Amino acid sequence: MLRLIQISDSHLVPKNGSFRFNRDPFLQLKEIVGSIKSRGEHIDIVIHTGDLCGLKGIHATELEYLRAKEILDGLPCPYVIIPGNHDNKALLAKLVRSPAFRETFKLSSRVNLLRVRDFTILLIDTSEFDQRAGKLEEEDLKSIGAALKDSPTNRALIFAHHPVLPLFSPWIDETMCLLNRDRLHMILRENSGSLIGLFHGHIHREAIVSSEGVQYYSCPSTWVNYSMTTTAKDLAIELDAPYGYREIRFKDHLSTCCYGRRT
Repeated sequence: MLRLIQISDSHLVPKNGSFRFNRDPFLQLKEIVGSIKSRGEHIDIVIHTGDLCGLKGIHATELEYLRAKEILDGLPCPYVIIPGNHDNKALLAKLVRSPAFRETFKLSSRVNLLRVRDFTILLIDTSEFDQRAGKLEEEDLKSIGAALKDSPTNRALIFAHHPVLPLFSPWIDETMCLLNRDRLHMILRENSGSLIGLFHGHIHREAIVSSEGVQYYSCPSTWVNYSMTTTAKDLAIELDAPYGYREIRFKDHLSTCCYGRRT
């Protein structure tokens, strides 16, 4: 059985006085890693779907990325990280790599392929630095389509930072999604037989959306979570929403998703 963990949106930043919302992102990420480790189960890989470090207007330094690596190295399995819109891609690539790193294969400038057991995992960089919305180039979209066509039935997963489909929350749908989302969704729909689902972060909230045979899953933040009300016009924090991670299990061509949370 394949078992994956998705974590996302840790936002490790320099401490200047006190952390925003009085929530220590380093401590919470460390608690999440401890929770994963304490499960005592085999985990094939942990995938972080972006915004490991940094916030709007607060750029992370080498120190934050080195501290992030120290925490993530406590995981009981290999890990990989997809950049988010607040990540410094150069520092992330230079400083944060799993000691048991699995080799990835570059399919285009923003798409990497990872093989785990007999599963195809596509790691997609949808981020533009300090921009809420994401994007992919045409070569990236073609690479995704080709990789899905080559994948056996129900054996492909995609991980990205940005959501694709609208989530019926105005501020998220208008500012946080992939700009060319219709094009990507069309490619995923055409290859839905091989695709288990697309897993993303960015919205700091757990959600599942399904359209035309394609499943989209988001992950709660390890730091703070956003409000997804149908009336909010801009980013709103919901401090009583617990932080956590997503567990993904696959057995006999079926998938079940469980949610690990710490309050």
